Parts: sequence; C-alpha cells; structure tokens
Amino acid sequence: MLQFSCSKKEVSTEEDDFPLQYINIWRNGKTIDTTYSVLNSITYKDSIYYLDYTEIDFDGDTIQRQYELPISNSKRTFKLLKDTSELRLKYRGLRYLKYDKDYTAYKYLYDDPNGEDEEMNIYLIPEYGIVIVRSRAWGSYGRLVNNSKQTDFDKIFYLTEKIVGDFHDFYFPTEK
Repeated sequence: MLQFSCSKKEVSTEEDDFPLQYINIWRNGKTIDTTYSVLNSITYKDSIYYLDYTEIDFDGDTIQRQYELPISNSKRTFKLLKDTSELRLKYRGLRYLKYDKDYTAYKYLYDDPNGEDEEMNIYLIPEYGIVIVRSRAWGSYGRLVNNSKQTDFDKIFYLTEKIVGDFHDFYFPTEK
C-alpha cells in the first residue's frame, strides 16, 4: 500500500528536522536535486514492514507517505495486507549484502496496470528504510545518501552502490 497526503506548512529544512537526504538523478539530462525526509516509524509484523515518512519538497510542502512492504508472496502474507489491489507494491526478491555486518535488501515493484512508463522499483534495507527508488522506464533514480549519522555515511554509500551496480541480482528465497 502506498498512501500520500500533502500540506503547505512553514517547516524547517534543518538537517535535524529532516535527517534523511536523498539525491535524485534524472537520466534524461534534466537535473539532479535533493529531497529531505524523516522516517517517522518502521515496524515489522507478520512478514510485512510498515513505514511512515514525512518528506519536504523543494517548495516547502510536506508529504506524508506510508508504505506496506511484505517480504513474502505467500497467500498467508497476502491475506494480511491492507491493500490487495493491483496498485500495491509487489515483493520481487531479496539480496544479502555485507559491510560491517550482514544486511538484507528487499526489492519491490510498483506497476499500475492501467499506466504506461510509471513502473518503479523500490529497495528497502530495514536498518535505513527505503534506500533507492528507481524508474524502470527512464533509468532515473533517487537514492539515500545521508541519514545525519556520520558513522553511517560510508555504509549507506556502499550498500546503495552494491544495489545500483546490479539492479537485477535479487532472488526469491524458498517459501516455507
């Protein structure tokens, strides 16, 4: 499930208020820009990650985003989803990454069956939230570059580079 809501507010763009920094790379030659977010909460229950973000855009508007990200395509997990529509984010596999410890990156697909060129892959590393959002049609993507913790900067860079280096190296584990 992916939900949006917007509001125009006077908000601070100080790093402490919006500690997640994403760089957005537009491959069609337009621009590179930066967005800031806060991961308000991440919970895990019954093979589903629930994430709640507040994002500030370049106009100063705040956007609330909620994600429902299963880590299984089993019938049991599907029955637990709040959103079982064709617009939900679909689980597309995982990949293990090693840096200072073992990390698991999960891959999801957004694909509106009535749309064209809107397909996106979303990559989640639970310790950091959503780390990459990538357009499948255009190759443009946004990636987490900073979470305001100096000790995580190199980790985030390395983990996202491993994903960007091979977007297709994800697999489905055997369902139990």
